[in-house]
Amino acid sequence: MNKTDLTELARKAGFEVSEITGSIRSPSPLCGTELKRFAKLVAAAEREACAKVAAEPQGWPLPSFNHAPSDRTIGRIEGEKEMSYRIAAAIRARGEK
Repeated sequence: MNKTDLTELARKAGFEVSEITGSIRSPSPLCGTELKRFAKLVAAAEREACAKVAAEPQGWPLPSFNHAPSDRTIGRIEGEKEMSYRIAAAIRARGEK
């Protein structure tokens, strides 16, 4: 996550962002609500980034073979895909608690 991403999340959370300097300012002296909202947005963005990485295991697509891959090889790769999808779903589900 870079500064631009964080600035956009701060804007969504209710902070005022200067279009000229990019500085972030709270709309009120007691900004607890905005901070909580910002923290939730950052956590959700990080969960999604992790889930995307988890859903893309190495080795896809099937490597080139001079012959047809065995059922065992295909089964192993399909199993890895399924496990990757499950891990990604578990990461995303953490935000629903």
